[in-house]
Amino acid sequence: MALGVPMIKIFLCDLTHINGETLSSNVFPLGAGLLGAYLLASDLGKKVEVELFKYPHDLNERLMKGDIPNVIGFANYSWSLEISKSFARSIKASFPSIVTVFGGPNYGLSEDELRAFWGDVGFCVDFNVVLEGEVAFHTLISALIENDFDVGLVRANYQRLKNVHFLTKEGLIHKSELAERIDIESLPSPYLDTDLMDKFFDGKLIPLTHSTRGCPFKCTFCSEGAEYYNKVKQRSDRVYDEYRYIAERSVKVGMYDLMLSDANYGMFKEDAVRSESLAQVQKELGYPKNVYVSTGKNQKERVLGAVKKLNGAIQLSASLQSTDPQVLRNIDRSNISIEVLSASAHEALDNDVVSYTELILGLPGETQETHINSILDVIRAGFVNVRIYQLILLPQTELNTHHTRRRYEIQTRFRPMPRSFGHYNILGENVLVSESEEIVIQTNTLPYEDYVFCRKAGLMIDVMHNGFVFRECQRLLGAFGVPWDEFIDYALGKLRDNRLPPTLELRLTEFIELMEVKLFKSRQDLIDLMAEADAQEKMLSLTSNELAVFKAKILTNDFRELNDFVYESLAEFVSITGVSLSRELIGCVSKASLAMKDRFLSDFSEVSHEFRLSTTDWERFFVAVECSPTADFSMASDVTVALSFSHSASQVAETKRLLALYGETIDGFSRIVMRSPILEPKFRKLMGTRVISSEPLLKSLPAHQALVS
Repeated sequence: MALGVPMIKIFLCDLTHINGETLSSNVFPLGAGLLGAYLLASDLGKKVEVELFKYPHDLNERLMKGDIPNVIGFANYSWSLEISKSFARSIKASFPSIVTVFGGPNYGLSEDELRAFWGDVGFCVDFNVVLEGEVAFHTLISALIENDFDVGLVRANYQRLKNVHFLTKEGLIHKSELAERIDIESLPSPYLDTDLMDKFFDGKLIPLTHSTRGCPFKCTFCSEGAEYYNKVKQRSDRVYDEYRYIAERSVKVGMYDLMLSDANYGMFKEDAVRSESLAQVQKELGYPKNVYVSTGKNQKERVLGAVKKLNGAIQLSASLQSTDPQVLRNIDRSNISIEVLSASAHEALDNDVVSYTELILGLPGETQETHINSILDVIRAGFVNVRIYQLILLPQTELNTHHTRRRYEIQTRFRPMPRSFGHYNILGENVLVSESEEIVIQTNTLPYEDYVFCRKAGLMIDVMHNGFVFRECQRLLGAFGVPWDEFIDYALGKLRDNRLPPTLELRLTEFIELMEVKLFKSRQDLIDLMAEADAQEKMLSLTSNELAVFKAKILTNDFRELNDFVYESLAEFVSITGVSLSRELIGCVSKASLAMKDRFLSDFSEVSHEFRLSTTDWERFFVAVECSPTADFSMASDVTVALSFSHSASQVAETKRLLALYGETIDGFSRIVMRSPILEPKFRKLMGTRVISSEPLLKSLPAHQALVS
C-alpha cells in the first residue's frame, strides 16, 4: 500500500476451551490458517495483516491493549460455538465497527436450523461463510475494503458474494449463491507460504494438515455426507516439504504427534505417494510417532499398504457404525463385507499395525440385540479397539431433520461437551462458557433401559477388550481354538443377568449416574445451571468424559476386582464349553495378569509370585504370557517357579512424562488410557525367574533372557 496508509488488520480465531492444562481442541487452527494463507497470497496480500488465535486469553489480551482489527473471524465447530459467540457479543458491544464473520461446519442448512442460529447470534455476527471458505472469505474481504467496511453497503450489493449468509435489516436470512468447489492443489500452504502457524509449535498443540477434501459417502449422520462434498479433491504438491517443515519444528518442542484431517486416508492411489513422503520424514527426523487420521472405508489393501509405510504410527480404522444391514440402509451407508475387514485387521496385526473400528449407539432402527451383535462382529473380525460413540444430532445432517426425528421417534437430551468448558475474562467481563451437544437416548426400537444397558456394555468392552488389556486370556483361549468374541459374549451375559461382582456393579451404577446427571432436556436448562452461584464447580464435574473416567477408575483403582471377574468367568466358561483348561493354569495366568497390571500407572515396584504347574500347563502358560521356554521339562511332572515382574527404566520414564503432562489424577489417568491404542507397553514385564522346586527333576531352567521372547 502507499506510504502512510495503514494495513488492514484481520484476526482469525479458532478458539479452544482451557481448564488447567486441558484443552478441548488441542490441534493447530488449520482452517483459519488456510483462509489467512489464501488472503496473503492473493491480490490483497499487500493490503492486509493476518493473525491467528487459538488461546482465548491471547485474544483477550490483544483486544484489551487496544489492538483492534478491522475484521475478526471465528471458526464455528461444535466445541467452540459458545466461546466464539461470547467473544463476538463482547466485541460488538465494545467495538461495533469491527466486522464479525463466522464460518465452519456447525451451522445448519435447513430453515429451522438457520432461524435458530440467527435468532441467537444475529446482532453480533455480520456474515457467516458456509461450506468451503477460502474464495468466499477473500471475496467478502474485497467487498468490505471497497465499501470502507460498511456492512450495510456490502449487504445491499450482495450479488458478488458467494457462500455467504447474513441477516437483513428486515430480519430475513439472505443466502448467496454457492461457489464452485475449490481445487485444493492450488491453495497456498499456511505452513510453507506464511509464518501464520509458527507460534503454535508450543509443545501443547498437535500439528494438523490435510491432503484431501470431501468424502464419497453419503452418511446421514455426517456433515460431509452432503452432495456438495461428494467429489473428493486431492493435493500432492509439496506434501514432503510441509511434513518436513512440521517435523523440524515439532521435535524441537518434544511433540511427536501429527493429525491429518483426511476422511478416508489411504483409500486413494495418491495416498501411497503421500505416505512415502511422510515415511521419509519419519526416517530422517523420527517424526511422527503417532498419526491420528481416519483411514479409508473401502480399498482396504490399498489402505493397509499406505498405513504399513508409517511403521505403526497410524492405526487401521474401519468406521462401520453398525453391522446390521437394515440400520445401514436407514443411514444411507454401505459397508464392505466383514470378511474383507477381518482379513485386513488380521493382516494389520501381523504387520504391527493397530486396528480400530467405530460404532454408534442409537442409530435409526438399532436395537439392543443389533448393537451387541455389531460389537461381537467387529471383535470377531479382529479389531484391537472398538470405539463406541453416542449418536449426536449435528447441523447439516439428514438425521437432524424433523422428518427423521418423527419417523424414528427419536428422543434426545443435551449434555455439556467433554472438556469444552471454561471461565474467561472477555474485555473485562468474567464469563462462564460451556459447549453442548444433542445426543439420542431413545428411539422406537431402542428403549431407554436398553440404551443404558448398551452404555454399560460399552464400558465393559473398553476395560476387557480394548488395547489388549487381557491379551494373555485371548492367547489362552486361542490355543484351544476358542474365539475371543464367544467369551466376551458370555461376560456380557453376566452383565445382562446382574451377575457382576459388587465392585464392578457399583462402578457401572456410578457410571450411569454420572451420565444421567449430565443430561438436560434443553440447552436452556444448561444455561440456567451456569447462572447458579456454584456453577463453575458443577460444570467441572459435568464436562468430564464419563467413559474415560470410569475406564481409568476400573483399570487403575479396581483392577484386582476386574481381573478376578475375568478369570473367574473364564473358569465358568470353559467348564460350560468343555475346553480342557485346568483351574490351576487359569489361576496362574490370572496371578501373572494381576502382577503385570495392578496399579501400573502409579506403582513402579517389583512384584513377585510363586507359580506351580504341570509340564503341559507350563507350556500353555508360556504361550499365554508370550514367553519362549527352552528348559527341558521332559523329566518333570510339576515345577514351582518364582517369577518377578517390573517396569523397565524406559517404561517408568515414559509414564512419568505422561503423568507430568496430564496429572496424577483420575482425569490424568483417563487421558493416558484413552490415548493409548495398546496398553500392554505400560504394563510390568517378566524380568526374573527362579526355580523353587521340581518333581522329580528339572534338567535346566534358562535365565530370564532365554524365557522372554
